[in-house]
Amino acid sequence: LRQTRDAGVGALVMMDEAGTGTDPQQGAAIARATMETLLDYGTRLVATTHSLALKNWGMEDTRTDVSAMEYKEGKPTFRLVRNAIGESHAIETARRLRLPQALVDRAESLLGEDHRSLLALQRRAEDLERELVEKVRRAEEREVKAREVELKARTQSEECAAKQEHLSTVERGLVMRQERMHEQFQMETKALRQVQVAKLNKIVQELKSASNGEQSCFKVVGDSIEDLKLEKDFDAVAKLKKKRESEALPGALSATEPLNMGEWVMVLASSPWYGFKGSVSRVIPGTGGQAARVSVSLQGASRIEEFKQTELGKTVSPRQAETLAAKEAAKPKKHRDLSKWAF
Repeated sequence: LRQTRDAGVGALVMMDEAGTGTDPQQGAAIARATMETLLDYGTRLVATTHSLALKNWGMEDTRTDVSAMEYKEGKPTFRLVRNAIGESHAIETARRLRLPQALVDRAESLLGEDHRSLLALQRRAEDLERELVEKVRRAEEREVKAREVELKARTQSEECAAKQEHLSTVERGLVMRQERMHEQFQMETKALRQVQVAKLNKIVQELKSASNGEQSCFKVVGDSIEDLKLEKDFDAVAKLKKKRESEALPGALSATEPLNMGEWVMVLASSPWYGFKGSVSRVIPGTGGQAARVSVSLQGASRIEEFKQTELGKTVSPRQAETLAAKEAAKPKKHRDLSKWAF
């Protein structure tokens, strides 16, 4: 005490199990008096004790703070718990160290009623603490799951909102695009209609002009574009056919007369090859009533020329011509009777 007093305010003093080794009540009283004196000197004091009297004093004195070592399930956790009065766990420690059960039960029976009640309360408190810890653990797990669910729901909600915004943007874009396409379609349709109407009017004018000529085989009927239609002019067709027949070359083939490869023909068209003969090497059928195109290997010219079928006439080959001439020469000649002539 003298050394502590001379050390001055703030000196650190540590006391372990003060007041032991004598009568518990007297030892606790001496230890309390000693600690009060040290506190009066301004000493920093750290003291450990199992004395209930010193624990109660520590709770009452405003200059002191009490703490206890934590025990769980009869075992120390080596954690310091502030503002708590620790209890002795001699009986529980004896059970944990596997002392004979009869000995431990006898020692517990020798305790006073209050002490036994305190031990029972300690056990109950430990059970309640374990239940509380378990409930807290479960509550924390539920809270974690709830947070996860909340986070997932929030994330999904944000994703849905983003998708909805994206869909709205796409929808607005589609609507605008549809409107532009509709406007463009109307403009293009209008322009196309104008072009078609102008083209149709031109065709109508050309058909009407052609309907007045002799070469036309159709006539336009109708006074408007909606009612306009073409009809075949049978009178014009007959006239045209008659005219073409009258204009055909004498002895020429018609457009429909069959002509085969190898047959001999004569050129009747007004051309440098007029009067030439030759054999047919190819026939290209005509379309739309047109005459066929005929390729002729011209005799004496050593070349092939192409003519319309209606520009050719059928003839015989040179060999056939010689044969016919020989037959004609072999026929008996008739003598002329001059007796009846008058002189």
